[in-house]
Amino acid sequence: MNREERRQLQKFKKQHKQISVREERLKEGQRVKFHYQRITSHPDWSKLTQKYRMWVTTHKDDIFTVEYDEQHKDGVLVCLKEDTTEPKWLFYEGDLIEVDDK
Repeated sequence: MNREERRQLQKFKKQHKQISVREERLKEGQRVKFHYQRITSHPDWSKLTQKYRMWVTTHKDDIFTVEYDEQHKDGVLVCLKEDTTEPKWLFYEGDLIEVDDK
């Protein structure tokens, strides 16, 4: 993660620290998909890296499995098990929709 990406992440975490979208945080192993319209309509969407925007758009209809990494166990930002990028992208839990794919 480069310096600008770290700065954006810190800004994002600070802005959303007080926001509770769910009463319970997403659990590791929970199945989710993107709330694509919410993600792409965010005012900062166009400022995000092209690589990130392309990845989200390519996978907008996929179903993922929530996982946490050592640095982000607070439940606000999660990784997706199926993400093969290095490092994995972080997603705000409010931008994910729980699915029951059983």
